Amino acid sequence: MSGRLEPFKQAQDYLPRLKAVFFGRWDEDKGCEITYQVPENSIRVTSTAPTITPSDSRASLDNDHPSLIDSCPQQHRPADGQQDQSKYLFEFTDVIDFILPKKHLCGHLVTVSSGSVKILGFPTLIEDEEKYNRNFFMFNLCFVFNKDSELLGYEPIIRKTGRVLRSLEIPMNTNSAEVSSSCLLWLGYR
Repeated sequence: MSGRLEPFKQAQDYLPRLKAVFFGRWDEDKGCEITYQVPENSIRVTSTAPTITPSDSRASLDNDHPSLIDSCPQQHRPADGQQDQSKYLFEFTDVIDFILPKKHLCGHLVTVSSGSVKILGFPTLIEDEEKYNRNFFMFNLCFVFNKDSELLGYEPIIRKTGRVLRSLEIPMNTNSAEVSSSCLLWLGYR
């Protein structure tokens, strides 16, 4: 019986353990938001980023703006004092410029470290003046690991996942539409 389990033991040695997974996106009305995170409340989200007004709607993604992140939505923040800060894996605002980055980083694997974790994602930007109010939609499905983890085995998986999510967004708006949580439920991801 131990012979049948050998491939699983090898994979366990090869692939580091996931600490969390989260989906960050640019919402046309709310700005940055973490739509989903597993485990829940593992990422601290605070509102410290600058606000972009509708008049800035065509602000270039690669201009001198330090960030194109609006204030994050209230529903994703725990009440003050509700959770001890040590329970969070990291502060979202510390890594936001790499999770929802400038245009030149989109479409590439991005790894960023914060505290005791390393985050690997494949930020995706879709520009469409007719489809999106702000002429673009940006999202990133990120995977969180221990800081000393070797992520080489996850890179093709994360790249492929980002490309699949992009291919679903273009014809069906699966990531930007309000029905996205229904789609994820249907797919069994929530």
